[in-house]
Amino acid sequence: MKTLTYQSPYLVPREPGPSMRQVSRGVWRRSLRLRKYSRRVWTGIIAWCLLAAVSNWVMGSHHLLVPGGLATTQTASAATEASVGVAELGPGPNGGLLPPGTLAAYGTYANSYSRGQCTWYVASRRQVPSNWGNANSWYYHAVAAHWSTGSAPAVGAIATTTAGYYGHVALVEQVSGNQVLVAEMNYNGLYQIDHRWTNAGSWRYIY
Repeated sequence: MKTLTYQSPYLVPREPGPSMRQVSRGVWRRSLRLRKYSRRVWTGIIAWCLLAAVSNWVMGSHHLLVPGGLATTQTASAATEASVGVAELGPGPNGGLLPPGTLAAYGTYANSYSRGQCTWYVASRRQVPSNWGNANSWYYHAVAAHWSTGSAPAVGAIATTTAGYYGHVALVEQVSGNQVLVAEMNYNGLYQIDHRWTNAGSWRYIY
């Protein structure tokens, strides 16, 4: 008698699957590819940030105007140093040094003038009374208080004008012939500090 043999399909041997070592090796290779991609992304981000920083520095540096054209790097550096250091007042009409004799760095003196205005900036670098009001009245208050005043420019002097509704004040940082380099705030906008060359005859000066 012939014997029939039955075998369950569940007992048919299967193809061997990947070992744990092979699985872990595949995961490691995929993570390596991801790390290489992440490294490229971060390298690109860092390079872009460095390029932006260099561009901002180049575009924002040494844009001072001098009589006859743009300032050289040396002139711009000198003006920048004068704006943050202490400069002696230059000679007045009689050849002597004009009082009070020093020009302080921005923010040296606390004052009660409106923040961000030209008067606030000048009063932070020169000690002036707190009751001089708007810029267009500074010259008259200085005369009444017996400060030295005049039409001759001097380094460190306060340049004043009544032009505009409230007038304007600035500080003289350089003198070149009939031109003066003034440092000022709120000429181009609130809190904005700038330097520009102007005609010395367009100002009256408080020494």
